[in-house]
Amino acid sequence: MLPGFRDSYLTWIARYISVGLYSGLGYIVMSISFVLVKYGLMKEIDILKAVLGNEEMFIAYVSFPSGSISFYIVSLIVGGLAMLTIPIISTWIVHTTGVGNAIGTMAGGAAKAAGGILK
Repeated sequence: MLPGFRDSYLTWIARYISVGLYSGLGYIVMSISFVLVKYGLMKEIDILKAVLGNEEMFIAYVSFPSGSISFYIVSLIVGGLAMLTIPIISTWIVHTTGVGNAIGTMAGGAAKAAGGILK
């Protein structure tokens, strides 16, 4: 191999391995997310059973204009956000230049912008 392409080749191999980890990490994160969604759904069922068992609680529950914060919806949002972290976790395992640096740059730019607004 030509010495000039050695760094490019190593970077390519590291990115290839990093992307290869996406499916395994996705399976783990999705399994944990589904456990969280199941917990949120069971919590909602428990709340609805308690509300249906007591007339005063039912009136209080339906009288809220915005309803209640749904554990199920929150667990779906958290699971979705966890799925978005898979590329970052993969670059933690295999250090590559790519998504991690890009997100770090965006976060640094956002912090500078927020600092300029707050002043």
